[in-house]
Amino acid sequence: MFPTDPRRGPLVRKRARNRLLALAGLAFTLNAFADESAPAGAPPATNASVAVAPKTNNWQFHWQEGLYYQFLTHIDVGGTNRVFKEKVTKEVKFSGKLGGLLQLDAAGFFRQSGSTDYEDGWEVRRVRMYAKGDWELFLRPVNYKVQIGYDNPDLVLYDAYVWWQDVRWVNTFKFGYFKVPITLSGYASSSETLMMETASPIGAFYPTERTGLQIGGPEFQKRATWTLALLSVGQSQDSGNASRSELQVVTRLTGLPWYSDEEGHGRHLLHLGLSGDYSFSSGSNVRFRSRPESHLAPYVVDTGDINARNTFIFGGEAAWVQGAFSLQAELLSTHVVLAEGGGQAAFRGGYLTGSWFLTGESRPYNRDVGLFLPVRPNHNFSFKTGGIGALELVAQASYVDLTSEGIDGGEMGILGAGLNWYWTPVVRWQFNSLFSRVHGGPTPGDAFILQADRVAGGWGPFAGWKTGDTSRIKSLSDIRGAEGSAARLLVFPVPFVGFVHFVTQQNRCG
Repeated sequence: MFPTDPRRGPLVRKRARNRLLALAGLAFTLNAFADESAPAGAPPATNASVAVAPKTNNWQFHWQEGLYYQFLTHIDVGGTNRVFKEKVTKEVKFSGKLGGLLQLDAAGFFRQSGSTDYEDGWEVRRVRMYAKGDWELFLRPVNYKVQIGYDNPDLVLYDAYVWWQDVRWVNTFKFGYFKVPITLSGYASSSETLMMETASPIGAFYPTERTGLQIGGPEFQKRATWTLALLSVGQSQDSGNASRSELQVVTRLTGLPWYSDEEGHGRHLLHLGLSGDYSFSSGSNVRFRSRPESHLAPYVVDTGDINARNTFIFGGEAAWVQGAFSLQAELLSTHVVLAEGGGQAAFRGGYLTGSWFLTGESRPYNRDVGLFLPVRPNHNFSFKTGGIGALELVAQASYVDLTSEGIDGGEMGILGAGLNWYWTPVVRWQFNSLFSRVHGGPTPGDAFILQADRVAGGWGPFAGWKTGDTSRIKSLSDIRGAEGSAARLLVFPVPFVGFVHFVTQQNRCG
């Protein structure tokens, strides 16, 4: 037997404690080393985050003013976790919304003067299908959108892009085929216009979709936005700006000097913005033209093809919202450097629009992009509850001048008034009355226009109506058994419906 040292007990306990601390540190180090493949800022791996991939994929569906879908799965990214000896997997989520639109136009025209008669008739103006949503894979979510359709008389690709959010230094990054980010009403969706058609100067100068890349986003706690895009050619369409250029540099800046959104008191804001579009047009023609804010009417002001070196479009925009009342205005100036003689032609235009909600709504505003959003009525139209939807009075004046440097494209002024009736966030009726006067150009004369449309957004013949609870739909079988428009939709072999636009017009010159 060895003699017992009274000091040995505390020493043994101290050494055992040190060994336990060393083992704990080693385990922590191994666990961190096993998760080196995770992106910066991601939490350490746990039993839940490294679970073996499930054997089945997960599809989910639900209906909310459209058909929403989500696909969720896990994939093996290679390697194993060195602590738990299990495969490292990542969650992949693909979600979005399916929808479409159908737009029909009809018109009757009566003219007493002018060199060109308008033709009565009707047309299928637009048919569209789209898919948009988010794709979460490894690094960060990616927004996507694909939209194709028929825009009389062309088969058109409207959108096909991916859009990364929260990108360091540039805020967001978009790549693909998309709308050109200039002007307030041109850049916005057609469902957000106060009148049936955009104002004549926007119709003349705003370019169609282009291929390219775009950066920018909100700044200063969403009190300002900036956008910069580098664009190339787009698909040829029957549009006012029929110019073809190989390269465009586009920028837009917006600010909110005044903004508040108080519950129960409506929105109060002042929006200001500037935008510019510089196009290298050497070796190609440019052309600007406009209709009298009715799609079935012909182009009545038109510069014809211009042999140009480059063009520059500059725009200023402002909007004021005070509760139910709003004012919106834009001024545009287009300068064309002529290829022959080195001269410069200048075309210009502008508009002023005012609106007032009789039912107390206020125009919603997206601070991320500096644009207005579709209106949501305080109470949807319903025979059951007595709701009447939202009623909005609109008045507008516009002017465009396409005459300069021997180019006689003509001048046009338009006065208009309208009533917008929003049944739901995706169903809207519009009634417009317009008087246009054209001097010079290919079609001088006066015109009186009455027109109306119905806008119904969504997926199916019952888009915009909800008669049952479909918020808990998780699969296609649930959709088939659900009550309401989502269930009735599947009875019809229609892959889309959305935008029913019926116009009756009467034009008279005086």
